[in-house]
Amino acid sequence: MILAQDAPERVGKFTFTVWPAEPTPESQERWNERIDALADLLLELWEQEQEQLQREQLATIAARN
Repeated sequence: MILAQDAPERVGKFTFTVWPAEPTPESQERWNERIDALADLLLELWEQEQEQLQREQLATIAARN
């Protein structure tokens, strides 16, 4: 059965179909590296946000005094 996602794509005079490749140790390692990089980025952004919130809270407290 051909699903819509398996239907050939036409680009100019070329027709092709794309399927996911079978996982390999190398592809798994690349995914693990991407996951680690994304986790590092998200943690860094969260920490920056927390620092900003703390500064804002301290500024609010200082303004009250």
